[in-house]
Amino acid sequence: DESTSTLMTKKQKLIPLTKLLQETLVECIAASGKTQREIAGLLGVTPAKLSDLIHDRRPLTAEMAVRLGLLFGTTPNYWLAMQSDQKLREVIEQKGAAIEASIEALEMQEA
Repeated sequence: DESTSTLMTKKQKLIPLTKLLQETLVECIAASGKTQREIAGLLGVTPAKLSDLIHDRRPLTAEMAVRLGLLFGTTPNYWLAMQSDQKLREVIEQKGAAIEASIEALEMQEA
């Protein structure tokens, strides 16, 4: 069935799950030459909050994405897209087959 194969094909193309957002944040901190505590201060957040984000114990908020974008010279979307992609990959990996089995694609008609 064509609709079933679509998600599976996409799933097969996914690289193994990685924590891209967290890895990128750690790399940016290292490249800055500053400590996590110093970066937290520059972001206006507690070191514990930054640590929770780095260790995937706290999701990235839109506000934190704005802060990271300003500090590291990127955009908020740069950070949010990584988290969104990561979460999508996790859902496909963990629940994709079950979701796919329970939904049949509609045949769309031209307007």
